[in-house]
Amino acid sequence: MNFSNLMLIYYLTWIILYIIWFALGLHTKLKTKTKSLNTDNLSRYILVFLLIVSLVLISINMDNFFFSNKSTNFLQLIGFFTMFFGGIIAIWARLILKNNWSGKVQIVEGQRVIKSGLYRFIRHPIYLGFSLCFFGSLLFRMNYAALLACIIMIPLHIIKAKQEEKLLLQEFGVEYSEYMNTTKRLIPFIY
Repeated sequence: MNFSNLMLIYYLTWIILYIIWFALGLHTKLKTKTKSLNTDNLSRYILVFLLIVSLVLISINMDNFFFSNKSTNFLQLIGFFTMFFGGIIAIWARLILKNNWSGKVQIVEGQRVIKSGLYRFIRHPIYLGFSLCFFGSLLFRMNYAALLACIIMIPLHIIKAKQEEKLLLQEFGVEYSEYMNTTKRLIPFIY
């Protein structure tokens, strides 16, 4: 397979990931919010803006910052499969959440702590999945634009995970605290 075919598959993978993601969002019931963090809409718009900027950055064609020889093809394959695997993790985790998922950091009516599937090992597999997508894109694209996208998105995933944990601790108390003691935040057995 030549690089241009792999590049096409790379773009299609990102497009399909977001089509599936938005389709799953359409099937999420309209929910009654019971509690949310005191974050304004401006913060949400800034996050969406940074996501869009990061998606544009991973699409920019630039010279690789690694040496340009055959060994880069191996790194690019690793990057592609890391991105692809991350997308599978994010979608799988989203399917496990079902109607407990929300695009905002909030508690919704009927929400409960999910401890099955990927959530047995980590509390935020969706953020792990998307972080792997961006890191895989960095390895695949090997340019400064993709590096900047990682520098933007991976810390944002960690910040949002911490915000969610704060709210979930307020809502579920001891149950969530015990869950936190038995799982890691993003990387199984590590962090």
